[in-house]
Amino acid sequence: MPGDVFDVPLNRHRLLRIGAGCSLLIIIALSLMPDNAMVRLNVPGWIGHFCAYYATGVVLALVFPQRRNVLLIMAGLVALAGIMELGQHYSPGRTPKFSDFLAGAIGAVTGVGLGAWFRAKNAPSQATQHKHRITRAPSGRD
Repeated sequence: MPGDVFDVPLNRHRLLRIGAGCSLLIIIALSLMPDNAMVRLNVPGWIGHFCAYYATGVVLALVFPQRRNVLLIMAGLVALAGIMELGQHYSPGRTPKFSDFLAGAIGAVTGVGLGAWFRAKNAPSQATQHKHRITRAPSGRD
């Protein structure tokens, strides 16, 4: 349906995919960066973990909206949060924390859930799509 939120040209969808990939790369890079190279914000670490995984979850859910994909994205981001925390054993000056893993996992599940909900709420219904197809004027091309 013209004017629909998700009736977007391919280039916008491509930008969302690029944003999702960049979000994942940023999480990996910042998670494994040595402590002396980190720039710290004046917020507790768990807030940063929650926000990073939340934002990544929202974008991934918008890019891959199918129900099966949503569950895979949730599981994948929770696994990534755990792997990145364990990987901090090998980063100089970094210490893995269960609270950081938990914040990332909760952020991921919440973000993916919100992204999937938003996508479902704003997607055109089957009836609307069918009605639009029926009432569309012929294009004149044969």
